[in-house]
Amino acid sequence: KPMEMVAEIQKVVQPLGNSLYRHEDRMKKALARVEELKELFPQLKADDPHQMFGVNECAATLLSAEMFFKASLERKESLGWFLREDYPEQSKDGMYWITVQNKDGQVSVGRERVPLESYPFQQ
Repeated sequence: KPMEMVAEIQKVVQPLGNSLYRHEDRMKKALARVEELKELFPQLKADDPHQMFGVNECAATLLSAEMFFKASLERKESLGWFLREDYPEQSKDGMYWITVQNKDGQVSVGRERVPLESYPFQQ
């Protein structure tokens, strides 16, 4: 049932060790669980319009969780509210954006350097 899957997704995303204090090992386990739940998604059934909203919520939440964990794994630094226990310092490579794209139906992440030198105001 949709609300059961919502609860399962929340079990993955809500723990502070997965959402606020991040570590590669925990994020990989969380991402693996998200992948398992994505495989179960086609089995969801809506018996009424209310449950259909739940199915749509599951689809969106699974996609959001996948993007969150993949992007978090790509960022190998701690900066501001983004805390990586395995990378406690700010990156020495400069600032960069984590990009998330749909590539042939798959979530693809990458990095793009922030062009600070082109900004009109400098430090």
